[in-house]
Amino acid sequence: MGGGQGKVADGHAHIEACDHSPIFACFDKLGDAAEAASCKEEVAGFFTRKTVKEGASIFAKGGVGRRDLLIVERGGLRMVSCHGEKGKKELLARPVIKTVGENEMMGMMELVREVETDIDPATGDYPTDVVAESKCQLLVLTQETYANELKGKGSKASAMFCDNLDSITRASVVAWLHKVKLFKQLGPCNLEMLSEVAHFRSLAVGNEVLKQGETVTRLQVVLSGSLDVMCESQDPGAAPGTQIVVGHLGAGDFFGESSILGREDEHHGANHLASTASLRTTSESLFIYFHADEMRKVFLEVPEILESIDKFVKDRLTGQLLAMHLSLFDSMNQASIALFASALTVQSYHEGDVVFEKDSHGIDFYVLVQGAVSIDDGEDVHVTLDHKGAYFGEVALLRAEARAATVTAKGNTTIACIPGETFRTLCLTSPSVAAEFEIKALGAKASIGALLTHHRTAPLLKKTLDDEFASENYRFWLDAEDYKSNHAMGGDPKDLWAQVDKIYATYVTTTTDEQINLSGKATKILKKYFEEAAKPGGRDAPPARDVFDGSEKCVNNNLKGNVQRFCKTQGYVDFIAELAVYTPRKDQKR
Repeated sequence: MGGGQGKVADGHAHIEACDHSPIFACFDKLGDAAEAASCKEEVAGFFTRKTVKEGASIFAKGGVGRRDLLIVERGGLRMVSCHGEKGKKELLARPVIKTVGENEMMGMMELVREVETDIDPATGDYPTDVVAESKCQLLVLTQETYANELKGKGSKASAMFCDNLDSITRASVVAWLHKVKLFKQLGPCNLEMLSEVAHFRSLAVGNEVLKQGETVTRLQVVLSGSLDVMCESQDPGAAPGTQIVVGHLGAGDFFGESSILGREDEHHGANHLASTASLRTTSESLFIYFHADEMRKVFLEVPEILESIDKFVKDRLTGQLLAMHLSLFDSMNQASIALFASALTVQSYHEGDVVFEKDSHGIDFYVLVQGAVSIDDGEDVHVTLDHKGAYFGEVALLRAEARAATVTAKGNTTIACIPGETFRTLCLTSPSVAAEFEIKALGAKASIGALLTHHRTAPLLKKTLDDEFASENYRFWLDAEDYKSNHAMGGDPKDLWAQVDKIYATYVTTTTDEQINLSGKATKILKKYFEEAAKPGGRDAPPARDVFDGSEKCVNNNLKGNVQRFCKTQGYVDFIAELAVYTPRKDQKR
């Protein structure tokens, strides 16, 4: 703290410099000029004069405190960066952040509001300094004098002055908040309410603001500076803990919004979510932050803030899920993805918290965003899911039965929860998603349709069938499915007839290697169908959608042995392991 605390006898000597500042403008509103002058002189008397020589730090011993307010009477000041500058004697040679000229002031926010300033890890010192560009004369109001002798002391002049400082700083905070897209729709009164619970923090370059997996307890807004957003690399060849930059934040951006959405827990209180990324400053940065518990009180008065935050959390989480390249989204259009995002909720769990219990009713589908869960049926199933994008809970929804196992959080864990009805609407109508769920649920018993639909298993199965000289079977199956898809989309009848004719000629009536092996019954049914279609009027209506269904059943029977051998290949075994397939108890052989 700077020296010279206490009231100075001659406040009149400081009036000229103080009167240029907006912090004294409140007294000009008094109707009596003499009273206004008296009030100014009274408050000016609490300022002390300091002289700083050229090139010296104003924070040198006996100088200005870092939470003091100052007005430059003569000369000029330069705020400089000290990051990586330890040992340099010439302060004026350091990078300039901003300058302060005559009759200008600095430190008002630090005086009125608590601004946390973290030590620069690179130097073990403060990240910034303020240096005199030439010999300077300053008027200083120390934080100690402000708190002990001005604020709340009953004097009319003191009360007006302190109220004016509060008003000016509040207006500055409101102006900052209004630039943040999260708060743009809020009116002045709501923004002022937020400003009352706002805190400030200053960080040097290279500081880790948030660590991936760390519990998030603050909503933070970047006022100035820049940050890198980083996640642990998912590259199998990368060293453990390797971080990659996945984005950037700058002035007006925010993070930590998930801190406000953690569910209430009867044992732990507010159960905050874990961070899904790390953030590190790439320049000197200033933040406004809000404690989650304080924000929850504001929500009682301004619920629309929570609605806005909830939307941003869902949008960001959906972006992360999309970046994981989950097969869930492979065949969804943008409208379906938006519906998926609007329906999900974010849930957080501590070590040992139960997500759901064995034999409970299955109503939701879950995607792991951060952390890990264990799946245990109390007998033979012991599975751990620990990678982003892993999902569970689909078996009970697919089979409309009770949960086959208990799922428990391992450490702080964040999960996206999707209601069962949305899961059925969006996921089970998607061929690729339905295929993955079938493969995960049935393993080696999955149908050839599912294996040929999934983007991971299709090329593997095709290679196996090519090697076993059975490729005509999967080509027929794919062509037949393409026809059914075109039929479902209302294709032109002429085009549909042309398509079924080509399939029939390529795989049934041909004498080439493309001919598929059909049962006598299936061949007879197809032959009769196409003979009827060749009669007058036989093609007035579109062909039947299920014309090749019997043939596809024959292909499934033909390939049973091939599929059994395929399911033992290393490629398929590895894929099943990635899905963390487990067999519910009642399906296991005893």
